[in-house]
Amino acid sequence: MSLEFYWIAVVATTILSAARLSRLAVIDKFPPVKFLRDRYEAKTDGSDWQWLTICAFCMAPWMMLFTFGTGLLAHVYGHPPNNYDTGYLIWWLFNGWLAMSYLAASYVARDGAVDEDD
Repeated sequence: MSLEFYWIAVVATTILSAARLSRLAVIDKFPPVKFLRDRYEAKTDGSDWQWLTICAFCMAPWMMLFTFGTGLLAHVYGHPPNNYDTGYLIWWLFNGWLAMSYLAASYVARDGAVDEDD
């Protein structure tokens, strides 16, 4: 694998994974996440900290920091390793899954859905 392709994959996966996590934390109605978000909003009601769960632009930098930080710990940001350790593989599996699911959902949402009245 070329170093250029590796870096494109790392950057794209990092950005898309952070975007998916931000959407999950702020917008999605997945029951376990919605439960946690509702509890957080109840505890921060009226404070500026509540913006984290109602503003995707406010949440995204923190999700990017999380994704980037875990990538640093997993040694993703460097030359592709010869021996893949467990942390490295877990980072790619988890963040690759998030990035691909975000792209797939975005594609499906814009795939010329038929109006329900037809």
